[in-house]
Amino acid sequence: MAILSGCLGGSDGVENPKMDMKMELGFAPEDGQPLSGRVSLYGKALNPVEDSVPLLSKDFASGTPVSFTPEEMDAALKLSLSRHGKDTSSLRDTTVHFNVVAASGDREAFIGGFRYRRLGGTAGFAKAEGSDPGAFGKLVKTYGLKKAVKAFSGRLGFQGISLGIDYIFIPGSPYHASIKKDSSFTVARMSEGMYNIVGADSDSALLYESTDTLSTADSAYSAKAWSTIFVIPDH
Repeated sequence: MAILSGCLGGSDGVENPKMDMKMELGFAPEDGQPLSGRVSLYGKALNPVEDSVPLLSKDFASGTPVSFTPEEMDAALKLSLSRHGKDTSSLRDTTVHFNVVAASGDREAFIGGFRYRRLGGTAGFAKAEGSDPGAFGKLVKTYGLKKAVKAFSGRLGFQGISLGIDYIFIPGSPYHASIKKDSSFTVARMSEGMYNIVGADSDSALLYESTDTLSTADSAYSAKAWSTIFVIPDH
């Protein structure tokens, strides 16, 4: 099962990319009260049932942005590849897409669509949506933390049962749930938002994407239909 969505290639000919191209993320509650918590970066295609380890994690506190540097990202990518028995010597020309999950007490935030890019002697970050696909640089953002959604319930629907789906997950996040005998599932905790979900059999060999978007604004969710086999790419 792939853990990253990106391309890893070339020789590791650059050891010190420009370090000013870092990413700084700040988090604050809507009521302005001080808080502390943890922020994690997850490869966009990660299946949390197969591999729950984020690329990078750091603690944060209100008023102090958390920094992620190209050097840290490269080290994390090498460690992740090594854990999966892959070659760690080729990180020169690299593009990796990832999501951010921040949690503090009963508050949580999921922010998707980030990109890390390394090309030759330059490396940096971008918020992918609406940006130049070839752009990279310094990224500074602050996000609000809303109350986490707990025990969100849903159902597979008849087609999901016939396909033999045993669990569901939201790619690039820690959010997942097992399917009960009555075809229902409960996600223990997640951030407010809208998500595309993927279903899998017990061996994680067959993957299906729901055609019904999950919204935490609803009281419950029903996946009425599922697409053909959904393949998460290795690169």
